[in-house]
Amino acid sequence: MIPRIFVYGTLRPAGPLHGQVLGPYVTSHRRAVLFDHALYAVGLPYPAAVPRPGCRVVGDVVELDPRRISEALEVVDFFEGDGYRRDVVTVRTADGEVDAWVYLAAEPDSLPGTALVPSGDWLQVR
Repeated sequence: MIPRIFVYGTLRPAGPLHGQVLGPYVTSHRRAVLFDHALYAVGLPYPAAVPRPGCRVVGDVVELDPRRISEALEVVDFFEGDGYRRDVVTVRTADGEVDAWVYLAAEPDSLPGTALVPSGDWLQVR
């Protein structure tokens, strides 16, 4: 099972919900970029990423405690709810590419174009 999650919004280490939701399961984290995806967040209650060629989403890869991967994914699945779907992506870090879980918008066509974050970095617009 993949031992990491790419987070790009409130679950990022600098985000307000990281400690409450992911903190107990994370052993380390590093900055990462998800290419060919776009970030929507402006005016939305929570950020959402969707596949979009030519765009990028800036975030962090969090490494999960190997003994608690399934538990961590269950917690995040519950937290993200029906508005997101978990998928596997390849992200780029300073050390190279790694596979990670990511939570993408379940209904990408419902996101308003005005919510697009051109930089792809939620920390710049939160």
